[in-house]
Amino acid sequence: MISFFEKYNWISWVFVFLILSVIFYFSSLQYDPVPKIGFPLKAVIYHLGIFSLLNGFLMIALSKGEKLDWIFFAFLFSFFYAFFDEFHQTFIPGRSAGFFDIFIDGIGILYSLMFYLIVIEWRKR
Repeated sequence: MISFFEKYNWISWVFVFLILSVIFYFSSLQYDPVPKIGFPLKAVIYHLGIFSLLNGFLMIALSKGEKLDWIFFAFLFSFFYAFFDEFHQTFIPGRSAGFFDIFIDGIGILYSLMFYLIVIEWRKR
């Protein structure tokens, strides 16, 4: 499946821009300030998943499975987008920025990085 997205690179770019748009849209939604009670499992799953997908498709779009130098750039871009997305939320009524969210985003980004590197190493065998 990854080789399909590497071969048809433009599809990976479409997914990158769609994911960036989805992240921006959901972080722009306003909420009534309500006290948060309990562990935010849905939010954690969202942050892990969406930033893992963002970084994964960005790595594929930039490297095409060949130029691994671009993988580090994809990692940095994804992490900075997570940081600035949280910063953006400070301007939205009912939203706030949280280092926990950035931490979870980073775990998702690292997960996709490790997964892609393992796939590339596995293909070399």
